[in-house]
This record gives sequence, C-alpha cells and structure tokens, in this order.
Amino acid sequence: MALLCLQAGPAHAFDGATDGAASSPNESSGASPKSTVEPLTKTPPLPDVDPDRVPSTGGRVSLVISTSMIGAGLGAEICSVSGCGDDERRWMGSVLVGAATGFATSFGFSQGGVAPATAASVAAGAHWGTFYAYTIAGTTPAIWRHDDQDDDNRDLPRGVVGGFIAGQVGGMAAGYALDRAFQPTVGSVAMAELGGAWLFGLTAWGGRVAIGDDASDGALQRLHGGLIAAGTVGLLGGGLIGSHIDIPKSRVWLLHAGGAAGVGLGVAMAYVIKGDDLSLTGATIGGISGAAVGMGVTAALTRNMHRRKRPIPVNLSITPSQDGVFASVSGHLR
Repeated sequence: MALLCLQAGPAHAFDGATDGAASSPNESSGASPKSTVEPLTKTPPLPDVDPDRVPSTGGRVSLVISTSMIGAGLGAEICSVSGCGDDERRWMGSVLVGAATGFATSFGFSQGGVAPATAASVAAGAHWGTFYAYTIAGTTPAIWRHDDQDDDNRDLPRGVVGGFIAGQVGGMAAGYALDRAFQPTVGSVAMAELGGAWLFGLTAWGGRVAIGDDASDGALQRLHGGLIAAGTVGLLGGGLIGSHIDIPKSRVWLLHAGGAAGVGLGVAMAYVIKGDDLSLTGATIGGISGAAVGMGVTAALTRNMHRRKRPIPVNLSITPSQDGVFASVSGHLR
C-alpha cells in the first residue's frame, strides 16, 4: 500500500500526516483550535483482481459464439439421427435451428456477463466431449462394420451419432462443473487442451503408422483405446501444469505454433538425411521428435510471458481543513 499525504495553506506547510492536526498560530497562543485533521487510517492492501474470473462482456461474447457453433453441429447431428437423408433443406434448417438455439440460450443466461475462463471451460468441454464420443465409438465393432459398407449405405449408426450428441452436451456440463470446482484461468484451460490435443494427435499419427494400412478391425479398436488414454493423460497433465504456472493464452498459442513448426522441420530434416529412401516410419519419427523440440524451444523462449492482472485503481481523497486542504493518495503498488 502506497500512501501520499499533502496539505496546502495560506501561510505554512503541513509537517506530518500521522500526528494529528498541524500546529497553528491559535495553538501557539494557547487558544483552542477551531478544527483538527483526524489521523489517517491505513487500509490493508486490496487483493489482486483476476480478469479471467470476473464476468465481462468479452467472456459473454466468447460463450455466445462458441455455443452457437456447437448448436449448429448438434442440429446437424439431430438431423442425421432423425433421418433427414438427402433433403438439403431439412439439413440446413436443422443447422440454423441448432445455431439459433445455442445463441438464444447462452445470450439469455449471460445477462450479467460471463467470466472468460468459464466460457473457455464450457467450449473445451464440448470439444473433449466430442473427442471421447468419437474414440469410444472407435473401440466398438459397429463403426468399423460401417466403414466396410459401400458408398450408398454409409450412414453412421444412430447410436454413434447419439453418442456424439451426448458427448457434446455432457462435455459442456462437465466443463462448467469443473470451472466451478477448480476456478481455472483461460491460460490453464488452454494448456489442458494443448496437452490433450498434442498427445492425442502424435499418438494417433504414430499408432496409425505402426499398425499399417491393412490393420485389422481389432487393431484399430485397440488404437482408439490408446487414444482415449493419451488424450486423458494429456488433458490432466496440461491442466496440472497450467494450474501451477502463470501462463497466458497467447503463450499457449505460441507453443502450438512451435510444435507445428517443429513437425515440419523434423520431417524436412529426416528427408535431408535419408533423401528418397525416407520411409513413412522415418518421417513420423522425425515429425514427433521435431514437435517435442519445437515446443521445448518455444517454452524456453517464452518463459517470461505472464498474464497481466487488472490493476487496482488509485484512490484520491481531499478533505478541507482549517489551514488549507488535506489530500491523500492510496493504491496497491507492485
């Protein structure tokens, strides 16, 4: 807490802020003073305000946009389950109704604003609800029997599409519940998604190359089981790291960019070494290694990036006194 006190008068300056009223000619002559200045009471430092946890218009806009897009996807999935077939007007109408429902619901329930971290958690819940619905479906034989059908009979089983719907709706609910329980920041939510997405993606890439193009349905089912484990470990690991470091979302996006650049450079380096003899396995090893190096280098280069917290405003108080004006300035300074 920083404190500054000033007093201005017609004939003399103020000598102290904590000793009571300033001395005056009346006091030196024995006369009782006409007024005194009360001792200034110091207030404890105000706590930091985390803008990620404060309802705001920006958070509300983010929530409305994300839920509108999620609603559009749900509309298409519901249309698929209800048997829209080749009726393009029904498909488009269902998508529009879903988007409008998502917009109206989120807009109506966010009149007082939404914390940006809450909006990020709900959107992340929908993303990962879809991920789990897909990977769980991949562990069942039904989806692979569908993949073997001819082009005229390739509609996804209704149970699979229904799982997508349940996963997205349940994911949004889970995201909101986790936000209430753990009070994350936008950066920690983004860090959890980064860990899950990259571990899932690299596992899918490496696993698909390892089992080959002629893999059996059983091998593909086991691969999807491994993807569930990889995505979960990545989510939990990224979330744990994000909860222990002060990481802004911008740094997370730089980590994404560093990983992507590392993949490209790793594959290019593998080609430079092996030339036309480079195998798919060699390119995969180069890409995965490059991703790890790219993220590591980016993390080191951005280690000084931290979130900016909302500053506490400076308070100014001006009180008239017998000898002039008593002014105080206070604020929480770092």
